[in-house]
Order: sequence, then C-alpha cells, then structure tokens
Amino acid sequence: MNSKRICLSNRWAQRPPRACWGSLLSLLFAAFALSVCATPAHADKVTGQLKIYMLNIGQGDAILIVCPHKQPHYLLIDSGAKSYPKSQDAFRQLIQKLVPGSKPKLDVVVATHPHEDHIGGMLWVLQNFSVSMFVDNGRPYTSTFKSIRTEAQKQSKSQMPGSTKKLVYVNAATVPSTLVADFCPAGNVKSELLIPKGFGKASNVNNNSIAIRVTYDQMSFLFTGDAEKQEEALLLQDTSVASRLQNVIFYKAGHHGAETSTTSPLLQTMSPKWVGISSGAKNISKNTGYRHPRAKTLDGLLGVITQDAALELRTVDAGQSAKGQWTTKKIHKHIYVTTKDGTLLFVSDGETFSRQPVPAALPDPVGHH
Repeated sequence: MNSKRICLSNRWAQRPPRACWGSLLSLLFAAFALSVCATPAHADKVTGQLKIYMLNIGQGDAILIVCPHKQPHYLLIDSGAKSYPKSQDAFRQLIQKLVPGSKPKLDVVVATHPHEDHIGGMLWVLQNFSVSMFVDNGRPYTSTFKSIRTEAQKQSKSQMPGSTKKLVYVNAATVPSTLVADFCPAGNVKSELLIPKGFGKASNVNNNSIAIRVTYDQMSFLFTGDAEKQEEALLLQDTSVASRLQNVIFYKAGHHGAETSTTSPLLQTMSPKWVGISSGAKNISKNTGYRHPRAKTLDGLLGVITQDAALELRTVDAGQSAKGQWTTKKIHKHIYVTTKDGTLLFVSDGETFSRQPVPAALPDPVGHH
C-alpha cells in the first residue's frame, strides 16, 4: 500500500464540522493530522489466502473478510436482518465460529446503511466484540435502531474495559481519508471506502449505501450494500472513484440481486468474473414481495460472466417484474446465491480467486435449497 494512514480523532469521526469557523478549524485539524499523525504504510507484505465469507442469513447482508496476516484481522460488513426467520440466530452462530476467542476482536465494522436487513445484529456486535472502528453513513437510524449509534458514541468517548484504546466512530460522509477502513496491517492488502461526490444526500436510503473496495495485490473485490441506479451513477461519474471500479474480480451484487441495482454501465465498468448474491428464499418473510434475486439481474450477470458457463449448473428461484410472480433461472459456476448455495467462502492469494467449501463446523440455521 503506497498511501499513508491517517489518525482520526473521535470528534472528527463522529460528526461533520460546523460551518464557517468550525470548518476552518477542521481544515487545520486535517492538515495537522496529515503532518503529525500519519505513519508510513506497513512495508511487510503477506502471502496466503484472503477469505471472504458471505453468510447465509436470509434476506439481508453479512460479510466477513479475513486478511492473511499472521494474526487474523477482520472486516465485517453488515450484520443480517432482524425480521427474517432465524437470521440473527444464523448470524450470531456463524460470527462466533469465525471470530473465536474470549474477547473476540473485529478491526473494522461497517454498517452500509440503516436498513434492518443490514443492521439487525449491529448492536449485539458492538456489545459482544472488541470493535476498533465502526463506520456508518451518518444518516439517521429509525427509532428501533437508535441504540446502535448511542452504543458506538458511548464506546468512542470512554475507555473500553480490558482495552488500551477507544472505539473510533466514523461518519463515512465526512471522513477525510478513504483508507480509514483499512483493516489489515499488510502492505499489499487494502480496504477503502468509495465515497463519490454527492454521497449521502439521496432520499432513498439504499442510495446512501457505503461502497467498499478491498484489494489484495492486483485483485479487487467490491461491496456496494444496497446501492441502486442513482448511486451507481454517482460512483461512475466521479472519476476518482470510477477508476477504482475497473477490473473487479469479485462483486457482491447490490441490493440482494434486485433489478434496481447492478446496472449495465456498472457491470461493463467492473467486468466481474465472480458474483455472490445474498437474498432470502422464495415467499419467505419480506422476500414474498421483494422476490430477490430478480431474473433481469441474473440475465445481466449471465451476459457478462461467461467463463465456465457449462459447469455447476443450478436452478434458482428468481422474481419477475410483475408483482407476486416467480420464475426459475439457470446459473453456472462463478455466480452464487446464498439461498441455493448456503454460506459462501471465496479465497484469493492475490493472483488467483476461487470458491472453497465452508468449514464443516459452520452452522446453517437458515438452511438453503
């Protein structure tokens, strides 16, 4: 990693600076942080397998990324649903298996946006894990989930029991460095927030989703939360962001495979070789109406991802545009859906990428078909 890492004060991370005088002070602070708090990037490079777990938690997202450093470092993106049957049981059991220890640590936790199928387990995570950094998009939580921000603010202001430092709470819309979410000390593993110009102003909460790009040597992996057409356009219009959307080896399909996301311009820019979709099962809970993934999205992916198209042929349920209607689609190797394939494990050594069987000890309370 050629960039410098920036120390952030909790005050900067928690809220945007006030206008005028506050803005001037904030600019001075940022300059000071660059000159004093910046430390050289870690020179050591790692080898071995970076692991991406897409957890089978029903209608929602929960993704755990483990860097191949000698001491594991973890990035958690979202935390499953509150309303989908067994989602939280599955999320808690899986995370506890994958991040062991009496005082388990998560280096970076990201709540992409405040919808219940992404933050259903977030309060539990903050209360049961030692979280070094918590990132959200700065938008209001509903009354049901206000306790998440309250807990993060509390931990950022006081010393954590048994810890030598406080949690750093970051509002992605005001963060001074895209590299703030870097979770691994290795020089050739990087995690960055992709925050385009105009981010955070949409009336549709999905279009305020935090996009995250993880790279390992020359390979990049992209996670866009529930970003829909509007935010995908923002990502592509911002030249500094768009350049980092190219040549994506793995893409976590936006919005659970809904046709509102994964638009053709984004697909053509990324040219992904592998895709994972996290969605609920046919006619279960909210997916009765959502009908994720959508047939149109799968058709778009099948048109771009053509390698090994004759291998691992599987049939999945897919929604049509007409309300309440379902169809079936055949997918092949390199396209995976949690409802069909269960928890997904993808690994990369920085040069190659593949799907691997999940450890036999991992539970599957939700089940797959």
